[in-house]
Amino acid sequence: MQWERLIRISRPRFWMYMFGPFLIGWIAGIVHQTWGDIFAGFAIYRSVPMFLLLLTAVDYFLFSANLFVYGVNDIADGDTDKHNIKKQGYEDALQENQKSRLSRKIWLFNGIEWGLLLVLLIYVQRYVYMDAQRRWWGLALVLFWLSAYYYSSKPIRAKSKPFIDGIFNILYILPSVVWWIVAGNSIVWFSRVAFVAARLWAMAMHAYSAIPDIQPDREAGLTTTAVLLGKRGTLIYCGLLWALAAYLWYTVVWVPLLLMWWVYLAMIIASFSSDVMSLYRRFPRINAGVGFVLFWVVLM
Repeated sequence: MQWERLIRISRPRFWMYMFGPFLIGWIAGIVHQTWGDIFAGFAIYRSVPMFLLLLTAVDYFLFSANLFVYGVNDIADGDTDKHNIKKQGYEDALQENQKSRLSRKIWLFNGIEWGLLLVLLIYVQRYVYMDAQRRWWGLALVLFWLSAYYYSSKPIRAKSKPFIDGIFNILYILPSVVWWIVAGNSIVWFSRVAFVAARLWAMAMHAYSAIPDIQPDREAGLTTTAVLLGKRGTLIYCGLLWALAAYLWYTVVWVPLLLMWWVYLAMIIASFSSDVMSLYRRFPRINAGVGFVLFWVVLM
């Protein structure tokens, strides 16, 4: 299987869903640790171990983690992909004879980079920070891997369980938690309100993304949140989650994040009378725009 195919399977249009939280957690961690002196926060990466750790993390959360998440999903979703219009041009549907080869490559890429990331993190924990509280990044990293794998795979296959499917999308938040700690912060300093807001945003993002899958999931016998609530109910559910997330972000960050709710509200209103698939194609750009605003709010 060629590199071009692997890159397509990793969904480049969705890379920012994983890489964005990593960047926000890292920058927020530096700003918090150095009381706003961003240049002092970057200074520690002049050391070879920290620089290698950053390079490995950038590569992992930009490509390898996405290949793992979406590759495992493609392998496990043979029962629904044959009915799914998203797999007819917008995304690729894997043939049965491709799955075993893809599975080996996914485990190879993810195993090597995840292992290297873990070794570098352990080294930094022991010889750079020497602080027991930093060990929380290990739990967050393991939880990321477990939620990414068991979202799609048996015996849990969380994607087939209403509301549990959204909870498992914590995998998109955990890179920010890991790098908040790696930047030199204690887990007890991490804003619980901001974390809950991010969780609600991820749950809404997942539910909205599942609306185009309602029919193929129903034909395959899967009861997702979107299948259970239906299109209209899911849109209302997403609207409530995004509204609460926007309010929580507003209380701990800045007013523009409350205003971003109107972007999602407009999309939801349009979705009631439009084909969700046509709007879903614009969804990555909308989320990237919101993430870009959040990044600069944190940086400032």
